[in-house]
Amino acid sequence: MPAPDNVLGIDFVISRGLEPTLVNHTGFWRFLTPVREEKPAPCRQDCPLGNGIPHWMQKLQEEDWSGAWNVMERYNPFPALTGYACYGYCQENCNRSFYDEGLDIRELEKAIGLWKLEQGKAGKIQFRPFEGIQPGVQGAAKSVAVIGSGPTGLSAAYYLNRLGVNVQVFEKLPAAGGLLATGIPPERLPREILQQELGLLQQAGVSFVTGIEVAAGDNLKMLTDSFDAVLLTVGAQKRRFLGIPGERLPGVYNALDFLRNLYLDGERGLIQNKGRVLVIGGGNAALDAASALRRQGAADVWVVYRRGREALLAHESEIRAAEAAGVRFLFHTRPLSLYGESALEGVRVIKTRPSRREEELHDLTGSDYTLSCTAVVLAAGSESGLNDLFPQNLPPMQPGVEENLFQILELPAVCPERGSLCLAAGDAVTGPQNIALAIAGGRLAARHLLERFYGKGYGHDFFGKDEAQILKAPPVSYEQLAPHYYPHRGRSDVPREEAARCFSCGLCSHCGICWFFCPDVAVEKESGEYEILLDYCKGCGICAAECPAGVLEMKELKSDADAVER
Repeated sequence: MPAPDNVLGIDFVISRGLEPTLVNHTGFWRFLTPVREEKPAPCRQDCPLGNGIPHWMQKLQEEDWSGAWNVMERYNPFPALTGYACYGYCQENCNRSFYDEGLDIRELEKAIGLWKLEQGKAGKIQFRPFEGIQPGVQGAAKSVAVIGSGPTGLSAAYYLNRLGVNVQVFEKLPAAGGLLATGIPPERLPREILQQELGLLQQAGVSFVTGIEVAAGDNLKMLTDSFDAVLLTVGAQKRRFLGIPGERLPGVYNALDFLRNLYLDGERGLIQNKGRVLVIGGGNAALDAASALRRQGAADVWVVYRRGREALLAHESEIRAAEAAGVRFLFHTRPLSLYGESALEGVRVIKTRPSRREEELHDLTGSDYTLSCTAVVLAAGSESGLNDLFPQNLPPMQPGVEENLFQILELPAVCPERGSLCLAAGDAVTGPQNIALAIAGGRLAARHLLERFYGKGYGHDFFGKDEAQILKAPPVSYEQLAPHYYPHRGRSDVPREEAARCFSCGLCSHCGICWFFCPDVAVEKESGEYEILLDYCKGCGICAAECPAGVLEMKELKSDADAVER
């Protein structure tokens, strides 16, 4: 006799194979709920650009170069430049390094950048306007004058142009590129790569005017009368002095001036001097200058620094390059004066006590002596020149609209004539930083201008996720991952293979481990996506424990609605 269809008023559906029972909602038994939530990967949190590295890594694994560029573009429009010239902060804490060998993220970024240059050169990808953006949505298209063509200015020009704004870039030097052209050695950044990036910007509609210095006065007023906004990205190239006697003697050079003359004009005046050359300072400019001197033939180059090697401000890669070039170092030594009758003859120095960077410096009494030399390159640092340009109108330097990566400075008193909008961004506001942070400054300055032109949120779909939010959370640690699903393997020169080594920290990689291990068959797979069926999840936590990317986390929630993917 067949069983009745209804017993005690309850509908029964017996489990068959992989189908759960529809009546026994075991999800009510759980105390903890698996929550799938994107978290910042260490590489992304260490990147000054907040670059969506795990996202474009997944595209490279599929050999989807167009998809990888579409992700990259929202954070960094110049991956070839950063691939060559950035110091690779993203690689310093890669979780893969705890397993076998960290990913070569910078090399993959460079590969995407070179792909973009080739596609742009061939006309296979266009850079204006971004799909979905309507230029001139509130009347005629806006126009912006960008003062300075370094990484901040180029980044701002790219995004503004891409989102329908007419952009003209003004550069005081005879060539565009700013410190990309005058401060980074060609060995680190091939000049043909920079020229290709500039060419694509021009091809997209950005115009460049070189050899014109814009300062407070009539020429700035001309720009405020002609453009809807002026963006000052003049960098931090104002020279700092040590404040010691003899700094202006013949034979004393500034590091940035020396590098600029060398890379723009091929000037070899210093190199013809066969005596000892001292480079005073411990930053990147000091090490770049010292290495350049050696490459150009100077036989005896010393870097004089007031603290020890561990306190050098230069990036480790710059220090190693200088050491490999044959540069000598004189640590715990600072200059007291530069001396000479009609030209430099030497430097009086004094020894200093060992100290950390943040500690006060103390001299060793009676330890002063002289060092003979025929040239000195001063690399005492640099600072913004905005105060010299606008001494009366410049507000105090303080955090502006975006506080997470850099500062934006609005300058309403500088452009009062017709209500024009004036902004400063990049190193001009923050002081000397790095190429990645400078590009981030231009991107966020462009976003700020777009909001001022067209309203809050305009064009935000074009930019990456709000890095201010994603970077506040702690990064995914190695202990949160399940790396044993990856075979041990070192770096590969094949982009797809190298990208496949990525743990996808903090980002679901659709690997299906949660679906495979769930004992309650409470994970549903559809079209490559995985959804946790909370009606049947008992909260055992196996899925979270086995998640290779550390995306799933067991949490005590008030309602199932809190378990949605964020």
